[in-house]
Amino acid sequence: MRSVYTRGKMFASQPISLYVLENTLNRNRAGFSASVKTGKAAERNRARRLLREAYRLNKGRLRGGQDMLFVAKAGADRLSFRQVEEILLRLFGEANLLCGETR
Repeated sequence: MRSVYTRGKMFASQPISLYVLENTLNRNRAGFSASVKTGKAAERNRARRLLREAYRLNKGRLRGGQDMLFVAKAGADRLSFRQVEEILLRLFGEANLLCGETR
């Protein structure tokens, strides 16, 4: 996932960043991380769980062949699931990852 972070394109919202890099596979791969600034271990774990669940529920709507890295930043642990999902869908749209969408 280091190559996604260094060579991928970044799309950011205040509490969440998304790094995207095309891969040669026909499937998506996802990694989840939380900055130390997010808080202590319990807060970082909650932020990662929220990101994983929002991704899991919406991965069927995404184009294949992408490596994605989701990074939770300060404040992400205080968001509701609905807010995290809305942010991810907005980031997916900005990154042109949603099926049937062209920019």
